[in-house]
Amino acid sequence: MKAQKTKTAYHTTSLTAAVLLAVLAAIIPSVAYTQETDISDVESIDAIITAAYDMISGDAGEPRDWDRWSTLFVDEARLSPTRPTPDGRWGRSIISAKDYPTRTGTNHERNGFVEAEIGRVTEQYGHIAHVFSTYVSFRSREDTEPFQPII
Repeated sequence: MKAQKTKTAYHTTSLTAAVLLAVLAAIIPSVAYTQETDISDVESIDAIITAAYDMISGDAGEPRDWDRWSTLFVDEARLSPTRPTPDGRWGRSIISAKDYPTRTGTNHERNGFVEAEIGRVTEQYGHIAHVFSTYVSFRSREDTEPFQPII
């Protein structure tokens, strides 16, 4: 998989709320460590982002480690992906990090779903960080073009 910029427009998504809460989990350990957490997954903002993309991504037939996924987020964490609607506009859905595996996991594992981060903006003030992470989506790690070539 290569996340290169081409003339193809890319589908982008903000993992804002989930990443924000995951970052808070890393900064305030007593909030999030209710399960066995691999400390290397949550030791920094970069570690949290890397772990989240690693757990979501996989080729068709490759199982995801949803137990590991759940250790990244506090119970209130939300993901807020954007996507094109059938009428050509943009829409946003809000899904809890806890519900994400049951709502998307089967599809990801059946069809393949690999994300590569192509941009990030982080704003941090004290113990609070807000992270906008933008990615492109592929069906396989070998793909060179995203499956949703949309801005």
